[in-house]
Amino acid sequence: MNSKQWINDRRKFKRLRVNITLAYTVESPPEVSILYRGKEIEATMLSICEGGIGLLSKYNIPARSMIVVRFSLFRTDKQGFIASSSPLEIVCRVCYSVAVEDGQYQIGVAFREVKDIAKSEIITFMEFALHM
Repeated sequence: MNSKQWINDRRKFKRLRVNITLAYTVESPPEVSILYRGKEIEATMLSICEGGIGLLSKYNIPARSMIVVRFSLFRTDKQGFIASSSPLEIVCRVCYSVAVEDGQYQIGVAFREVKDIAKSEIITFMEFALHM
């Protein structure tokens, strides 16, 4: 694995740099979720770890908002074919949202409600990336 894919910092979990399209909906607080009316918003996942993800979005979602993210993870199987996980759906809490270039926002979210299968898929994906 190329060491540049890992983000070195003081976080609890090691983060992996990625470029994966995901979708999310804003669930709360009501004054924020009403602005998006349940709309599914597309964003780019920039990093992932066992505890959360970093994403790039066109929308500024305030810290402490709750969102539901939906995405799939990809890897190659033993025969060299690309395999994807089942779609993962995870409830997250927004930790920060910072304006970056081109009117976009870098958003950090922490996983709050993670089903065992989703956690297993994330761990498998990260272990696979580590051994590439």
